[in-house]
Amino acid sequence: DANEVFGANTGSQWPNEYAQWPPQFAPTACLGYGRDAHISIPAGLLNRNIYVFRIGVTNPMETPSWNMWSISYNSETSRPFMGFTVWTFTQLSISSTNSGKSPNPQGGMIALTASPVTITFQPFNPIPYKPPYDPYGGLLRVTAPAGYEFVQQNG
Repeated sequence: DANEVFGANTGSQWPNEYAQWPPQFAPTACLGYGRDAHISIPAGLLNRNIYVFRIGVTNPMETPSWNMWSISYNSETSRPFMGFTVWTFTQLSISSTNSGKSPNPQGGMIALTASPVTITFQPFNPIPYKPPYDPYGGLLRVTAPAGYEFVQQNG
């Protein structure tokens, strides 16, 4: 739908450098097979036009080291072209002031030891503050591996 390619309700702002897909050339199916998408275009496309389309993907956990995409048709393949950077954190590190366990004075089970950790990161995008009464902005979620528990402290 031309009204959705560049975002919701943007059909009236279609850039002149791109040809709109004529309705008779509209894709009739799009099936995802892992990292491959098969798009059926029964009537074909005209040559010498620059086309644009929107397709949904599930992002990986981090930007792949080989981040190149390609398009193929009828044994013809484009040169690989650069993908996008996944919005994620970089420069990640974690360190602990103490990695020991405390013996339980009554014997038996080992008591849990509170150990401050320092997490260093660089966000790809700015993290906005959370305005009052706004459900978005200003929230980071830290997920630790199984077995760790966060100490409940505010302030």
